[in-house]
Amino acid sequence: MSRTASRVGTAAGVALASAAAATAIGLAAQRRAARSIMRRTDPEAGEDFDQVFGHEVTVVTEDGVHLAVEVIEPSDPALTDITLVFTHGYALDRTTFHYQARDLRDVGRIVLWDQRGHGGSGVGDDHGYTIERLGRDLEEVIEATAPTGPVVLVGHSMGGMQIMQLAAARPEWFGERIVGVVLLATAATHGEGADLLIAGPLGQLAHRIGPSVASFLRPRQQVIDQGLRLADDLVVIITEHYGFGSHAPPSLVEHTKAMHAKISVDVLVAMLSVFNQLDMRVVFKPIQRAEVVIVAGESDRMAPVRLSRDLVKLMPGAELVTLADTGHMLMMERYAEVNQVVRDLVLRVRRGMSAE
Repeated sequence: MSRTASRVGTAAGVALASAAAATAIGLAAQRRAARSIMRRTDPEAGEDFDQVFGHEVTVVTEDGVHLAVEVIEPSDPALTDITLVFTHGYALDRTTFHYQARDLRDVGRIVLWDQRGHGGSGVGDDHGYTIERLGRDLEEVIEATAPTGPVVLVGHSMGGMQIMQLAAARPEWFGERIVGVVLLATAATHGEGADLLIAGPLGQLAHRIGPSVASFLRPRQQVIDQGLRLADDLVVIITEHYGFGSHAPPSLVEHTKAMHAKISVDVLVAMLSVFNQLDMRVVFKPIQRAEVVIVAGESDRMAPVRLSRDLVKLMPGAELVTLADTGHMLMMERYAEVNQVVRDLVLRVRRGMSAE
């Protein structure tokens, strides 16, 4: 897969359908709506979402892909007893967890990484975009950065699915090495009557025309760049609608849009099969040997909250936390609440370790 593949992004990797949506929304209306979003009061203005908090390393997978990894040591050396590994979702990168990296150094050692084809990681070939291979990537990151000691996994969206796949491949790790799991805005299946992560008519269109559109766009970088500039207002609207609950700060919308824009058409299309074929409902017995918390936004339009409730049915011992007026990017939109969930889980884990 070429590193020079065409770059395009939308709120959930649905840029392939933006041209169709643009015909339904007048340019003037788009401009007004986008400006309304970007003129909101912004309490997060000035936040450096690309800040590196630790040291960067490279993990080379068994199929030769270079994964960009950041390791953040805790503020207190005594807290190195637990490593927290954060795994981001589709069409995002590790800066999704900016607020967790910034604020949780007093909880434990932190590992952030970019999925293959995302952020600073290498791309690999088309055959590498399966749930099995993505789960193996997570396994290799853990083996390289936390070869010993207990681990807490935090997975957002597709990252949560990778944790499920890890449980299928390494069930013996859970309850032993993997002592805690936080699943953010994720699901075990694509759901009934809706496409997981790419919901509604735009997503259905992206699934249907994605491969043929990708083949057309790859050699036309200048055309794509010009089209994205012209459609920037629409991209802002879609990003806010699919990524957030209500009245998200403009800087969060802008950063999310920027993350999407870094992903190539090739990667976006190659990963669609992961969601189409997703069914992880048989892997939950090992996961339940760890402390598990599931967090969902009640206004999530890409992984509806009912899919998180379905996870609780599969894992009766799991705790469910729902956040009102919150969308898919809940670790940014409601970072204080998500951080508290992680803190509480690690505290319970440490209490259990000290009682043994």
